[in-house]
Amino acid sequence: MPTFIYTAIDSGGVKSSGDITADSKSSGINELSARGLMVITIKEKATEIGLHNLSRSTVGVGELERFTAELGVLLKNGVRIDRGLTVLLRNTSNPAEQRFLKGVLDGVRRGEALSQALAEFPDLFSDTYLNIVRTGEASGRLADVFMQLAEDLKFSRQLRNQITQALTYPAVIMFVCLLSVIFVFNYIVPQMEPLFAGAASLPGYTQALLATSEWFRNYQWYLLIVVALLVVMVARSFRSRSQRDRLFSRLMHWPLVGQLVLMVNQIQANSTLHTTLASGLSVDQAFALAAKSVVNRELQQSLITAQERIRRGESPSKALRGNPLYPDFSHSLIEVGEESGDLKPCFEELADRARSDFQLRIAQLTSILEPLLILVMGGIVGGVVVTMLLSVVSVNDISL
Repeated sequence: MPTFIYTAIDSGGVKSSGDITADSKSSGINELSARGLMVITIKEKATEIGLHNLSRSTVGVGELERFTAELGVLLKNGVRIDRGLTVLLRNTSNPAEQRFLKGVLDGVRRGEALSQALAEFPDLFSDTYLNIVRTGEASGRLADVFMQLAEDLKFSRQLRNQITQALTYPAVIMFVCLLSVIFVFNYIVPQMEPLFAGAASLPGYTQALLATSEWFRNYQWYLLIVVALLVVMVARSFRSRSQRDRLFSRLMHWPLVGQLVLMVNQIQANSTLHTTLASGLSVDQAFALAAKSVVNRELQQSLITAQERIRRGESPSKALRGNPLYPDFSHSLIEVGEESGDLKPCFEELADRARSDFQLRIAQLTSILEPLLILVMGGIVGGVVVTMLLSVVSVNDISL
């Protein structure tokens, strides 16, 4: 229930203030009136406002991973759910995480299942996460389910960090290159302009250098505004699912990048299949959740098609024939799992292989990009410097 802060006076005219927990503002006023208080002001406590509107920007993947892992350990050791949530709430200092944990704890104390209490935070927990928790509740294996979910969240965080690190170095190189060019055109070239003032004629490259410098000085702020607007427009356009699908579809056909996108989707699909099967879901239900975990619409549809074929009685190995997420070598591995009656290790192995391949490709791409970007930056900055030197030499030749 929400908490309200009030200011009131009693029958003797003494003013007092405090807080009260009630179903609504009117209920709080009625309860205070029953105590003999006349309410002057009453409003909902700020820490409770927007309790269920948390987003990943306030409670990140790291906090979710820690919550999942710690709750799994507590449940593994026989601690009740409400007691475990209380321990977690007491040991966190993050205000957003405190509000989230209090909301879940209040739901559990009202008699809701843990999955139902977590479902009140749709921005934090995916359908896959919630369905796996529901399966754990039904099978009595909630602790094991949370431990497995913690592993998946840990890898998701590591994958995100790995991609960020791979992109950081190229971004820094390009930023330094851009700053160098801006500095040259704004400060170095203008100081050299008096050298060319008395020249009767200038080489074409010198004229281009001076014209570029003048253009930068006159229009660089307009250029910055245009770039900022383009960034905002691109960011807004990719909030749309159709725009994101179009981007991922194009990336799939790019050399190197397309292979990386495919690997990320392979990791997501196989990790979800392993986790859902380990939690007790049927194969067709596991494929339905795996399809939701994949970000590319084409690959998602391929998994939905495989799920439909499995529902019609086909084996997973046959249903996945021709699926871009599953190359030929994976079919024999899945067939072995079918014969043994346990598909979980197969999809775990496929996920591990995809992770190893992805890490190797990222390392290779980074090792190629580093010297390439250094050459590009050196070419751009060096080209400007050489043009400046040639211009100075040409002026001296003309004056002679």
